[in-house]
Amino acid sequence: LGQAEEARAAFERAKAQAEAALQDAPNEPSRHKLLARALAHLGEKQAAIAEAKRAVALRPESRDAFEGPGYTATLAEVYAVTGENQEAIKLLDGLLSRPGDLTVEILKLDTIYDGLRNDPAFKALLEKHASRN
Repeated sequence: LGQAEEARAAFERAKAQAEAALQDAPNEPSRHKLLARALAHLGEKQAAIAEAKRAVALRPESRDAFEGPGYTATLAEVYAVTGENQEAIKLLDGLLSRPGDLTVEILKLDTIYDGLRNDPAFKALLEKHASRN
């Protein structure tokens, strides 16, 4: 919305709150997920990816078919926000290949994925899964 300073301040607050919450429950994947998202939007790429991977490790799809995909989706979001397009697309392809909440329509509309819009591999992903949703 053209409010970069306000957005940055909001993500800084979110980061501080997520870090504090994480100290209270370091093995809670949802807290790693929140921190990962804030870090990604602050441009702290490696830290964001590490936090998202930690959330996935704590709640893998292999152990939790209901919540696990949500953590995988967060890792894909972090990859998308931080410019790791190939990694994001690979995860999104897997998520779209299984029953779940993620749809082609969501990927087309959610601004999280704006950085992927011009990537030919992302366009191919949408086409590949368009008939399945």
